[in-house]
Amino acid sequence: MATGIEGANVIITNPRGQILLFLRDDKPDIPFPNSWALPGGHVEPGETPLACLVREIDEEMCVQLDPATPTLLCSRLRPWGMLEHTFTTMLDLDLDRIVLTEGQQLGWFGATDIATIRLGFEEHDLLTEYFTQLRVTAVDLGQRAVQARVGCVAHHRILLGNPRH
Repeated sequence: MATGIEGANVIITNPRGQILLFLRDDKPDIPFPNSWALPGGHVEPGETPLACLVREIDEEMCVQLDPATPTLLCSRLRPWGMLEHTFTTMLDLDLDRIVLTEGQQLGWFGATDIATIRLGFEEHDLLTEYFTQLRVTAVDLGQRAVQARVGCVAHHRILLGNPRH
């Protein structure tokens, strides 16, 4: 049941293969209070999912994300009716220097951490699949890049479209 509401979030991966999550505020009037979640938010009228993502990251973490860097991973119709667009990107952020304006804290998490933390928005399947498919490969000058080939989890509906929006 689609509600017409869209959201965008991002799996930010660092060179160590960890992903960035934020601990949501502990307020009873918000969905999934005091749970870890991917950064992101609701798409505003007239806004593309990518523009939403760039805006939300700037508003919530004061990080200016280059719109050319995120890649659309999948778009899923969530059980509560939201069409959610999940992007991936690589960033090596120093969390001590981030000015967080929403949520309680940020953290880097590896594959084994995901199974042990309280995740909001039913993200366990997506993140488990992401880590399952994650491959770390060596590139020029000894740098490392993380490449992921991930499809959405089978029980989610995949919508095809412009890979940047």
